[in-house]
Amino acid sequence: SGRCATPDSIVVRGLSRVTEANALGDVGLSPGSELTTPQIQGAVRRLYQTGQYSDVQVACTLSPDGRTATIAFVVKERAMLADVDVTGARQQDVDALRSKVDLLIGHPLDPAKVARAIQRMDSVYQ
Repeated sequence: SGRCATPDSIVVRGLSRVTEANALGDVGLSPGSELTTPQIQGAVRRLYQTGQYSDVQVACTLSPDGRTATIAFVVKERAMLADVDVTGARQQDVDALRSKVDLLIGHPLDPAKVARAIQRMDSVYQ
């Protein structure tokens, strides 16, 4: 509400892998236009849907004189999966277990996909 409803700028903070231009494209909001709560919620949803972020927060800051407002999407990028290793299994089970893992190396780590992979691996022993 107030000055923050029509921000002079929109930024994304907390980026290390993703470029700000890409993140702002995903946000899909324009500075200077009137923003509503559903628009902000949609922007947060679009950021999460990219699969790149584990947390997204929104904040508004005003300049010291109160004349300009900046909407900041503060993100936490997900870790990138570097490798998958199977330990503690009998040697003959390792290949069967690896076949149950469908995680993509070099992509953001999705906890839900890790949980599904663990369930599939557990099914080998049931």
